[in-house]
Amino acid sequence: MIKINRIDFSALVRTIQEINSEFAAQASRAVNVSLSLRNWCIGAYIHEYELN
Repeated sequence: MIKINRIDFSALVRTIQEINSEFAAQASRAVNVSLSLRNWCIGAYIHEYELN
């Protein structure tokens, strides 16, 4: 039988905070990538417009 270790409340809170921080950071990086791609696309359209 597998024994599951019990954690105290403060450890539970720390674990939840760590998970929240990590996923918030991942979401922020994903948004930054999307904004960079958006800006690149807008710049490409402006560049093409100016060349014509």
